[in-house]
Amino acid sequence: MLADDPPTLVIDLAEVTLLASVGLRLRATANERFVLATAKRSVESGGFAVVAGGPETCRPIELTDLNEVFDLYLSLNDALEAVRSKHRLRQPPG
Repeated sequence: MLADDPPTLVIDLAEVTLLASVGLRLRATANERFVLATAKRSVESGGFAVVAGGPETCRPIELTDLNEVFDLYLSLNDALEAVRSKHRLRQPPG
């Protein structure tokens, strides 16, 4: 459970060098749990995004069609910009 109950969750896999079946299953399970949790809280979910910039992470996700389940981005900046532009990520006061 996340402390702040964010409406959007971005997981950055940029430093990951191997994404095996266990890692893929964890991404799919995390996505499912996050979507269900936001639905139960009646919070508008901005979704679940994954940053997978290299072939080590991007290719396994695409081969298993998980890129059809959650949004996939090449960089953390791309992911954050996309969710912000959709008004999905809470902006800190200031």
